[in-house]
Amino acid sequence: RLSAAGEPVVALSFSGGPSGRTPSIARYLADRDVRATFFFSLVAAERDPSAVRSVVDLGHVVGSEGETGRPFTSLSPGDLHREVKRSIALLEDLSGRRIRNVRPPMGRYDMQVAQALQEMGLDCWLWTTHPEDGPVGNAEILATHVVDALVPGSVVLLHDGPDQADATLAALPRIVEEARQRGFVFAALPA
Repeated sequence: RLSAAGEPVVALSFSGGPSGRTPSIARYLADRDVRATFFFSLVAAERDPSAVRSVVDLGHVVGSEGETGRPFTSLSPGDLHREVKRSIALLEDLSGRRIRNVRPPMGRYDMQVAQALQEMGLDCWLWTTHPEDGPVGNAEILATHVVDALVPGSVVLLHDGPDQADATLAALPRIVEEARQRGFVFAALPA
């Protein structure tokens, strides 16, 4: 649970990374006392383990997007279980923390996926706000979509992958400032 009904809480979450910009995104948010949640796949985390560590060192929460970013619904129950467990094990090793948050890649899930994650003791997180990024690199469009969609309890999905991290980083000042002007407070997803 992110907030009680009506509390002006918003959670920023990031998928698709880490990229070379992930540490900058994490630092920007930490410098403004904003905690966020970053979802990484095993493959991406293996490619840049220092980015995973920097996210945790800056006080943010890490979650899993599985092993490769393939939709969980395309996996057999056994493959889903193995893939998620391997991803969780690596992220726990890199972060030094228990990982319990999972985001199904591309938001694709079904009852089988939900049941498997529940049986593993994991929390499945989607989003309430997934802004259309517009043309790659258009931070203004990204920020406008996020700010216009904020409601109490929003879970905002942003991207920190290589193609979108620059726009995300450029959009954050407006997102943070305008959300705070409207009375919102930021929280990471429960760890």
